[in-house]
Amino acid sequence: MSERKTDISIIIPCYNLENYIGRCLKSVFEQSLDGIRYEIILVSDSCTDRTEEIAKRMLSESGVDFSMVSVNMRLVGLVRNKGLEYAQGKYLYFLDGDDYFTDKYALQKMFERIEAEQTSVVYMTRFESEEPVDDPYAIWRFFIRKSFVSGLKFPMQQMDEDWAYVRRMRSREGYAESRIDDVLYHYTYPREGSITAIFRALQAARNKGHG
Repeated sequence: MSERKTDISIIIPCYNLENYIGRCLKSVFEQSLDGIRYEIILVSDSCTDRTEEIAKRMLSESGVDFSMVSVNMRLVGLVRNKGLEYAQGKYLYFLDGDDYFTDKYALQKMFERIEAEQTSVVYMTRFESEEPVDDPYAIWRFFIRKSFVSGLKFPMQQMDEDWAYVRRMRSREGYAESRIDDVLYHYTYPREGSITAIFRALQAARNKGHG
């Protein structure tokens, strides 16, 4: 990892995403923002497939400053916390490894908005997904000024850890939010095998059992 300061730290947690991580990284490399303006921190959590192999090859060939970290945590909040330990950027962006940018100007738009308005975060009001889903506090909807969230960590919980993080972030004194209405992001939902899909299937099974 380079000690060079950069504008944006993009933190990508991964768990067995060999069929998705290439698409995710490609959407970052195709951004209009110059690659020297950001770093990628990819945290591989207990991967047993080719996720790490694919990511390492693509990152090595990209010319972008990057760090790859392997952990065994199985909690995405703790994985994101590990990524935060490596972040050198003025701003933070958490990109899920099975998702991707839909707009090649996504990073540039968010960066320019927060620089111009000097807010704590830029919030994406819209996104696309395979099926309609309500996820207002998903962490990938926020482009964050790192100094504003200094010391703030994701909690150790299986679900909705980003909702808890965002609520704490928004309750901090001086919180100010810019909004961007362009569709910049694709949320891969539903995805078989994802924690969200498994959790909702278990909920459905419990509800059926009580019916």
